[in-house]
Amino acid sequence: MLQNMHADGLTKPDQQPNSLVHAALFLTESETHPAGRTRVLNPVFKLVAWLAGRAGVDRRLEEKYFHPSTGDLATT
Repeated sequence: MLQNMHADGLTKPDQQPNSLVHAALFLTESETHPAGRTRVLNPVFKLVAWLAGRAGVDRRLEEKYFHPSTGDLATT
């Protein structure tokens, strides 16, 4: 997904999402938790991801960049 998002300009050159919402969704879906001082942001990321899910952002990203039935990346 990140490769196709990168092709659309939605990520930085190292494929980190430009959007805090997208980053929060990826962190929570992949069960990645920042360590060190940034660990205090974990509840914020969970909240942002939850709100994004309620708004349908996760579904829109999945529909555009991922084919859940095959597991293949979508073509852009």
